[in-house]
Amino acid sequence: VQLTQRVLLELKPARGVPKATAEELVALAADARSRLGDHHWTSAAAALVLHFRCRAEGGLLTPFAVACGLRFLGWLVDRNLAMPPAGIVRTPIAMALDCIAWLCATPKALTNGRALEHRQDAPQDLRVLGSRLLLDFLLPIFDATGQTVAKVARTGERVALLKGWLSELQSLCGRCGSSLQANPAACGRCKQVRYCSRECQQSDWKERHKAGCLPCSESLSGEPAFKLIVGSLGAQGGYSE
Repeated sequence: VQLTQRVLLELKPARGVPKATAEELVALAADARSRLGDHHWTSAAAALVLHFRCRAEGGLLTPFAVACGLRFLGWLVDRNLAMPPAGIVRTPIAMALDCIAWLCATPKALTNGRALEHRQDAPQDLRVLGSRLLLDFLLPIFDATGQTVAKVARTGERVALLKGWLSELQSLCGRCGSSLQANPAACGRCKQVRYCSRECQQSDWKERHKAGCLPCSESLSGEPAFKLIVGSLGAQGGYSE
């Protein structure tokens, strides 16, 4: 109970009370995962805290902050809840937009022109994670009820940009960019990236896709997805262990 209360307090710190440091928050999240497990809502809430409170100066996203955001959003997807109206999940929608645009390196879909400054600190091929988060979370909600929030913070415009990115991912070769014909070769692990030939598929695997491929059976909230983004950085405070 005390652990849960501590996490809840960090979600909305009381005025006048000194905020916990990033190191303390990481330790708190690691403690929640260790004692309660990954599927407990307290662990998910701790990941949400880390996403917002462990950013770089100016609120810029870092690989660790994005990985924590993905862990929380993946937890929501794993719950298989009835699709909520977009108007009552505006914060998760905003998180998803930022995380997907960062993962896909799509600067026009981000609200901050400097938002990709720390993108070079992560593996360059994170297409699979961006595509999965779009297909599993953002688009189902937005396509159903998104018009209620479309004009808030350019949400509709940003979703349209990411839809365009997804269309290219699905219709162009993942290596050379040529238009795909019928029955294109596809990555057998992630099912997200397609190719015009086996040669392009094999070359892309060696050049970059191996470092960013998440098997389709893996949850976005799990350890493999987290480590694809942060790599060795994931050992912060034992949070990823």
